[in-house]
Amino acid sequence: MKRGIVCMLFLILGFYAMAGNKKVRKLPAQEQTVPSSADGEYILQSLSDGSKLKQGDYSESRISIKEHALTATVGCNGIYGSFNRSGNTITAMKLNMTEKYCEEYDMLERQFTETLNKIDSMGFRKRTLDFYSRQNKVMVLKRKEP
Repeated sequence: MKRGIVCMLFLILGFYAMAGNKKVRKLPAQEQTVPSSADGEYILQSLSDGSKLKQGDYSESRISIKEHALTATVGCNGIYGSFNRSGNTITAMKLNMTEKYCEEYDMLERQFTETLNKIDSMGFRKRTLDFYSRQNKVMVLKRKEP
């Protein structure tokens, strides 16, 4: 009986020792998996002025993407709409916007909505969501920290 208990103890200890020796391989940063969904909260990081991508102070921006819906503001009006997505291809962006006039945000809002209407594809990079028009990057959104 004592011998059976001792054998059982060795089996249990051996099992725990083997389970504790499993090596977990952590992928390097460039191999980390990218989220398959664009869903999340973002801020505007850079925006095309028609000829090139420009970074700016977009701290007032708030962009939320959930499934096929987008809600946003770049400081004054609410912008909302829907889009169709298949893989990285975006089609039929339909936007609406509230109608307040805020002189300091008027140009940025116009530029933002015009750019949204031109978008035809998107891509993920670490914590950013890149939008393209005819294979040219026209907007970069940065995922908000939780």
